[in-house]
Amino acid sequence: MLNSMLEQMDADIRRQNQAAGNVLEQNIQDNKSAKEQMEDSLAKVLADIDSQDRNMVSLKIAIEVKKGLISVAQTQLAVRSQRPRKELCHDPAQVQLLAEVQEHSAYIKRLSGYLSQADMELQALNRTQLFLEQKIQDKSLSLDIDQAIYVQLFQTIAVYTF
Repeated sequence: MLNSMLEQMDADIRRQNQAAGNVLEQNIQDNKSAKEQMEDSLAKVLADIDSQDRNMVSLKIAIEVKKGLISVAQTQLAVRSQRPRKELCHDPAQVQLLAEVQEHSAYIKRLSGYLSQADMELQALNRTQLFLEQKIQDKSLSLDIDQAIYVQLFQTIAVYTF
């Protein structure tokens, strides 16, 4: 009777140990999979950040080019306004210069809007990067702890039968 109770307890302990080990091993695999997915997402976010940086540089260059064109047109308008009173006129060249200034100004305004939007998107991507890096670090720590527990507790238990 005592022997059968001991055998039953031994079987129960082994079954519980095996079940706990299986659950912990599944948790380790799930954490590894989640960490790998987060690392993949982080790689995509980093690529998006790089692309957004390049896009913002292109927008800034385009804005500077347009500002240069406005400066040239405004200089020409200023020179025309310095003419003697007899030569001052509102001719097609003057109209074209004014239209150019307006057109370039509108274009700069649109580009500045795009630049502002790109900056907000870059900030969001940077926040996502920090979030993912923290989560990856947390998963790594969790994996290290789980693996240490698994190795120390579940692989070293030896139940002897007498």
